[in-house]
Amino acid sequence: MKTNIIILTCTVLLVAMFTFSAHAADKSEKKAQKKMAGYTQVLPLSDDEKAQIYQLLLEEQKLLKSVKRDYKGDKGAFKTASKPIKAQKKNEITAIIGSKRMDIYLASLKK
Repeated sequence: MKTNIIILTCTVLLVAMFTFSAHAADKSEKKAQKKMAGYTQVLPLSDDEKAQIYQLLLEEQKLLKSVKRDYKGDKGAFKTASKPIKAQKKNEITAIIGSKRMDIYLASLKK
Protein backbone atom coordinates (compact mmCIF):
# COMPACT_ATOMS: atom_id res chain seq x y z
CA MET A 1 0.00 0.00 0.00
CA LYS A 2 2.76 2.44 0.94
CA THR A 3 4.61 1.59 -2.26
CA ASN A 4 1.54 2.46 -4.33
CA ILE A 5 1.18 5.81 -2.58
CA ILE A 6 4.85 6.61 -3.11
CA ILE A 7 4.63 5.70 -6.80
CA LEU A 8 1.47 7.76 -7.22
CA THR A 9 3.04 10.75 -5.46
CA CYS A 10 6.18 10.55 -7.61
CA THR A 11 4.08 10.30 -10.76
CA VAL A 12 2.03 13.36 -9.80
CA LEU A 13 5.20 15.34 -9.05
CA LEU A 14 6.78 14.38 -12.37
CA VAL A 15 3.67 15.35 -14.30
CA ALA A 16 3.55 18.69 -12.48
CA MET A 17 7.22 19.36 -13.28
CA PHE A 18 6.77 18.60 -16.98
CA THR A 19 3.63 20.73 -17.16
CA PHE A 20 5.39 23.68 -15.53
CA SER A 21 8.46 23.43 -17.78
CA ALA A 22 6.25 23.15 -20.88
CA HIS A 23 4.33 26.26 -19.79
CA ALA A 24 7.57 28.19 -19.29
CA ALA A 25 8.78 27.16 -22.74
CA ASP A 26 5.45 28.26 -24.21
CA LYS A 27 5.94 31.77 -22.78
CA SER A 28 9.34 32.10 -24.43
CA GLU A 29 7.96 30.80 -27.71
CA LYS A 30 4.99 33.19 -27.58
CA LYS A 31 7.25 36.17 -26.96
CA ALA A 32 9.56 35.13 -29.78
CA GLN A 33 6.58 34.64 -32.12
CA LYS A 34 5.23 38.07 -31.19
CA LYS A 35 8.57 39.74 -31.95
CA MET A 36 8.84 37.72 -35.16
CA ALA A 37 5.41 38.98 -36.22
CA GLY A 38 6.74 42.51 -35.83
CA TYR A 39 9.59 41.77 -38.20
CA THR A 40 7.37 40.11 -40.80
CA GLN A 41 4.83 42.96 -40.73
CA VAL A 42 7.48 45.55 -41.52
CA LEU A 43 10.02 43.67 -43.65
CA PRO A 44 9.79 41.25 -46.54
CA LEU A 45 11.76 38.23 -45.30
CA SER A 46 12.67 34.99 -47.02
CA ASP A 47 11.77 31.71 -45.35
CA ASP A 48 15.43 31.18 -44.47
CA GLU A 49 15.69 34.63 -42.87
CA LYS A 50 12.48 34.01 -40.92
CA ALA A 51 13.80 30.72 -39.56
CA GLN A 52 17.15 32.20 -38.57
CA ILE A 53 15.63 35.26 -36.90
CA TYR A 54 13.04 33.18 -35.04
CA GLN A 55 15.77 30.94 -33.62
CA LEU A 56 17.71 34.00 -32.45
CA LEU A 57 14.61 35.54 -30.88
CA LEU A 58 13.76 32.29 -29.11
CA GLU A 59 17.32 31.98 -27.82
CA GLU A 60 17.16 35.60 -26.63
CA GLN A 61 13.94 34.96 -24.71
CA LYS A 62 15.39 31.88 -23.03
CA LEU A 63 18.53 33.77 -22.02
CA LEU A 64 16.47 36.69 -20.70
CA LYS A 65 14.31 34.32 -18.69
CA SER A 66 17.44 32.85 -17.11
CA VAL A 67 18.79 36.31 -16.30
CA LYS A 68 15.42 37.33 -14.88
CA ARG A 69 15.49 34.29 -12.61
CA ASP A 70 19.03 35.18 -11.46
CA TYR A 71 18.15 38.82 -10.69
CA LYS A 72 14.64 38.30 -9.37
CA GLY A 73 13.52 41.41 -7.52
CA ASP A 74 16.40 43.59 -8.70
CA LYS A 75 15.18 45.41 -11.82
CA GLY A 76 18.31 47.51 -12.19
CA ALA A 77 20.62 44.50 -12.16
CA PHE A 78 18.33 42.65 -14.58
CA LYS A 79 18.32 45.60 -16.96
CA THR A 80 22.11 45.85 -16.81
CA ALA A 81 22.58 42.12 -17.35
CA SER A 82 20.06 41.94 -20.20
CA LYS A 83 21.56 44.78 -22.27
CA PRO A 84 24.49 42.73 -23.65
CA ILE A 85 22.17 39.86 -24.57
CA LYS A 86 19.81 42.16 -26.44
CA ALA A 87 22.69 43.96 -28.17
CA GLN A 88 24.27 40.69 -29.28
CA LYS A 89 21.00 39.34 -30.70
CA LYS A 90 20.33 42.65 -32.44
CA ASN A 91 23.77 42.46 -34.06
CA GLU A 92 23.18 38.86 -35.13
CA ILE A 93 19.81 39.75 -36.67
CA THR A 94 21.38 42.77 -38.38
CA ALA A 95 23.96 40.42 -39.89
CA ILE A 96 21.11 38.37 -41.37
CA ILE A 97 18.88 41.14 -42.72
CA GLY A 98 21.34 43.99 -43.22
CA SER A 99 21.64 47.35 -41.53
CA LYS A 100 19.22 49.19 -43.84
CA ARG A 101 16.38 46.78 -43.14
CA MET A 102 17.21 46.79 -39.42
CA ASP A 103 16.94 50.59 -39.46
CA ILE A 104 13.52 50.29 -41.13
CA TYR A 105 12.41 47.81 -38.45
CA LEU A 106 13.68 49.99 -35.59
CA ALA A 107 11.99 53.05 -37.07
CA SER A 108 8.70 51.15 -37.14
CA LEU A 109 8.98 50.54 -33.39
CA LYS A 110 9.19 54.25 -32.67
CA LYS A 111 5.87 55.01 -34.36
